[in-house]
Amino acid sequence: MDALDIVTWALAGFGILVAIAAIAFIGYLIFEDKFKKPSAKDDESKK
Repeated sequence: MDALDIVTWALAGFGILVAIAAIAFIGYLIFEDKFKKPSAKDDESKK
């Protein structure tokens, strides 16, 4: 493989990881926003 191929694959892999992380983070924010009240009560009861 040429150095350019390695860089291209590295950037592609990194881009995929960033995309997955962004989707997971957005999904978490939406989930947290919808279920904020119940989860807050659960956290308080556990403590």
